[in-house]
Amino acid sequence: MDNTKIQEHVKKICESFSFIVDNSDVNFFRIFTGEIDGLTLFLNIEDDKLSFYFLVRTSDIVYHGDRSDIHIVISLMFSSFLKVKAKISCSIFDIPHPVIDDEIWGRYIYPEQYANSSNNVLKYIENLLHILFEWRYSFWGLIGCPCEECMKEENLVNERDYDVDANLNDYAKTINRYNSGSRIRPSYSFVYDIDNDITIIKSKSLAYYLETITKVFDYKPHKINGINGNILIDSRTYNFFNYEALKEIESVLTSINSNLRHRANNFIVIENLIINIEEEFIIAKSISSGLDAFKKEKELIRERHNLEASILFPIPIFEWLENPCPTQFELLIKSLLERDVKVKRVRIAAPTNQGDKGRDLIIDWEIADKNQLFHQGVSPSQIRKIVGQCKASNNSIGKSKVQDIRDTIEQHDASGFFLAVSTQITNPLTETLEKLSQKQFWADWWNRDDIEFRLNQHQDLIPKFDKVLKIKNTIKFVNEL
Repeated sequence: MDNTKIQEHVKKICESFSFIVDNSDVNFFRIFTGEIDGLTLFLNIEDDKLSFYFLVRTSDIVYHGDRSDIHIVISLMFSSFLKVKAKISCSIFDIPHPVIDDEIWGRYIYPEQYANSSNNVLKYIENLLHILFEWRYSFWGLIGCPCEECMKEENLVNERDYDVDANLNDYAKTINRYNSGSRIRPSYSFVYDIDNDITIIKSKSLAYYLETITKVFDYKPHKINGINGNILIDSRTYNFFNYEALKEIESVLTSINSNLRHRANNFIVIENLIINIEEEFIIAKSISSGLDAFKKEKELIRERHNLEASILFPIPIFEWLENPCPTQFELLIKSLLERDVKVKRVRIAAPTNQGDKGRDLIIDWEIADKNQLFHQGVSPSQIRKIVGQCKASNNSIGKSKVQDIRDTIEQHDASGFFLAVSTQITNPLTETLEKLSQKQFWADWWNRDDIEFRLNQHQDLIPKFDKVLKIKNTIKFVNEL
């Protein structure tokens, strides 16, 4: 759809929701929801691709005094709604006050995991606007409207108070840099521990709101216990939280009320925060909890799975194809090398069926020369450039199939040679490689047994190379993300 038509349609929707649209051209929109929450949605359309983010920045029309507190509260509530309802996982970033220390001028809410919008940009924008409207309606409908008219009707004044609940005040005395205070609407006391990046909010109404949306939208992400923490998979979002963060939250809860205990599974995790929900407390701890953290923990879980599978469910029989595919065999060896902790990088030099000057793989390998004299301050190992070749065949590989090894090494400015074969290497070739090691070059090789040993440790790789080998027993594998 033409961007001009998108612009017209967006303006109509915003008008129906009483949102204010400010756009400088047909590719860029700035949509302001209103003074009570100070939310602005920024949209940018380029080449039928949509990018967007949010800003929380209130004014003194509704909230008086230092507004750091309301920026914190609104950003946490809205980001939680985005995660639970819309399956959008965001990062929250403070915007420091340009003049006053320890005050938050505003907060960016930056989406990092969400559905692809390129198929229908207009439909996606419509959904975003409906999410904004639904959040405002549900949140302020439950919490109570803080606008001047509503506050006057109820004879309330929404000034910020810098006194906090006694429990929070005791906690604040134990830290150096913090922002604290309370308000009537939304009703809360809070402490933002700046150095430790922890927010503590005491509010039955806000905690009830978060509990309500998790129940209404059936927020039950799949949880897998990991090594350093748990990974959470919820539809199309992937997050992680570590055990240390949970211990820290438990410690904070105990310090503010010794009778409180962390309730398992009662939290919302976004890209850089874990938000714990108790009966009248909300604890938000800043951690690395997004997709990158998820992938790191997933690799640790994969290693554990492969170790368990190799010990508890070993594969008794590999079936090698009579004519293994050379390209797949090369990719199999590359994948196994990449799982080796000492291998830092593996590159394919050229397609297998083209001239590659005897070089299939270029490997950056961390190698320790155990014959050298070790010196203080000098690493015992070095990253060395190794030339690798892969030979897929039904027959044993002899010297005639691997020629001019030393010339190949020197020609490519490498310092060693690696060979992987789908069968075995002959005794003469073994002797040649051993002699190479005696001439200041590094050499190693994998026969079929060596490859099978490594595949037993990395069973998830086997289904990917069915033109090389198969197994007779069925095993449940860990697949790539």
